[in-house]
Amino acid sequence: MNITLRIIFLFIILTTFSKNLYSYTLYYVGEVESRVYNDAWSQFFDKKIKVYAGASKEDATIGLSFDMSLTEFTVAYRFDYMNDKDLAKNNFFNDLIYSLNKGVEWSQIAKDNSAETQKKIKVDLCNMTLEWEGVYCEATFFSANQGNQTDFILLVKEDGEYSFNEDKFYIDFNNQKKLQDILLNQVKDKLLYSLEQQEKSADLFN
Repeated sequence: MNITLRIIFLFIILTTFSKNLYSYTLYYVGEVESRVYNDAWSQFFDKKIKVYAGASKEDATIGLSFDMSLTEFTVAYRFDYMNDKDLAKNNFFNDLIYSLNKGVEWSQIAKDNSAETQKKIKVDLCNMTLEWEGVYCEATFFSANQGNQTDFILLVKEDGEYSFNEDKFYIDFNNQKKLQDILLNQVKDKLLYSLEQQEKSADLFN
């Protein structure tokens, strides 16, 4: 297959996937505060991480939107949603939840014991954006000041030859717990809401 045919074939595949990806609305679920260090200004800046979710009868998507230095960048987690509405079948999402749970657990341990450490939790927590572009994420736990400062650090890096989106998001203990609640509880309610909205719309055009 020559280069021209390969490009056409790739375009057809990406166009098909994109249509499937946007076959339902992603609804806003909630947001948390984080901090990103800017090397040019030698200081931290506040950045929001927003969570969106939507579903059809066949699949569901949870999106984490990061306020990056260059643009807003959304990591997508997709699920087979047809049978048991189980969100545990995406390994990347599983690893994100595992890492976040560890961050909350270790934050409490650090505070209770005035402990200081920096430890990588997991790598490869995500693999694509809403636009089907590659992305790499990893999680690190950090505690300092005798355990009074604890952060779940999430590295988000666009994976491409000419990609420049890359930031580390420092999420403190309170926002870790808030993000945990959003991803484990509030997301499921929003997915059900998304299905209800689709059914209402379908009934209007019977």
